[in-house]
Amino acid sequence: MAIPLYIMMFSVFVRSELVIEPGPSMAWAFAVVLLGVLASVAGIHASYGRHPAINLPMKALAFLFAFLAAFHPDAIVATAAALASLPIALLGVFRTRAIFARAPPPSAPLSPRESVLFRSPYITRLDNLRRAW
Repeated sequence: MAIPLYIMMFSVFVRSELVIEPGPSMAWAFAVVLLGVLASVAGIHASYGRHPAINLPMKALAFLFAFLAAFHPDAIVATAAALASLPIALLGVFRTRAIFARAPPPSAPLSPRESVLFRSPYITRLDNLRRAW
């Protein structure tokens, strides 16, 4: 998804410190935009829980902090949103790893013919057509 790229590109219009002059203000603006982009990535890709009642509000909160950090004109609000988005993004990373690490292992090793590469419907249809001939 290209949402983090759009956030990064259009945040330059709000954070003019990114392009005007180098220095501490540029580093601050870069950090705020970076944390906003990381929170938007967590909002898109992270899983905070298996149940949608937990997952969806946390993703919405990550997006809210991402947009506040990147696009709010007040520096204090943007910094607070960026700092609040960091634990949410880290929580998303660690919860996603914990949720998907508990996936059950396959019952037996797959042969190359049964691997994920050959499980596409297109390949299956080709195999069926070949067998029919």
